[in-house]
Amino acid sequence: MAKSQILITISCLILFLSLFHTLTLAQLSSPAQAPSTTPNKKNIHPSSHQSPAQSPDQPLVEAPPAAISRRKGHPTNITEILEKAGDFSLFIRLLTNTDVITPIENDLNSSNTVTIFAPTNGAFSALKTGTLNTLTPQQKTQLVQFHIISAFIPLQNFQTLTNPVHTRAINTRDFPLNITSTDGSSVNISTGVVNTTISGTVYSDNQLAIYRHYIVLRDI
Repeated sequence: MAKSQILITISCLILFLSLFHTLTLAQLSSPAQAPSTTPNKKNIHPSSHQSPAQSPDQPLVEAPPAAISRRKGHPTNITEILEKAGDFSLFIRLLTNTDVITPIENDLNSSNTVTIFAPTNGAFSALKTGTLNTLTPQQKTQLVQFHIISAFIPLQNFQTLTNPVHTRAINTRDFPLNITSTDGSSVNISTGVVNTTISGTVYSDNQLAIYRHYIVLRDI
């Protein structure tokens, strides 16, 4: 009797171990579930509000056909260009109030060439409060002329300039302007007091070039 019970117990144990072994093999042989590869829809469709950065040599204002811009008696309208580009109202006011704009447009009408470094409104706002009000009319004229070169300088030609660069300011030694460029696209301007970088081309037509920057050029 005891021997019979032992045999039954052993048989049950063998049966249990056999079933356990079978289940374990089945689990090991089944493939693991692959993680979901459905991409995030937000990553597929970038925001439509994101705009590409402006290339430094891509003008904000397109130049008209040469036949129109060179027509005698119709020089390129600098204030109109700056107004169209936007963010230059304070510089426009200085150009007109000091009447620096008149000889520039006369030069353009005579087929001479000009390069203008145009500070944005933010550049003037960054000045110490009341700075412009403390300047005499002559000093304001000098300040504006310090942003103007009597030559057309394409962006890629800044790396070959000889420093200091001559501006329309009366005495270049009193208003030194040093311009450097390592790759023809990144252009740095230094006055000895402030440093800035050309952030983009406002206008260029092989006679007139206007470049945007965010710091007013000054030496005091």
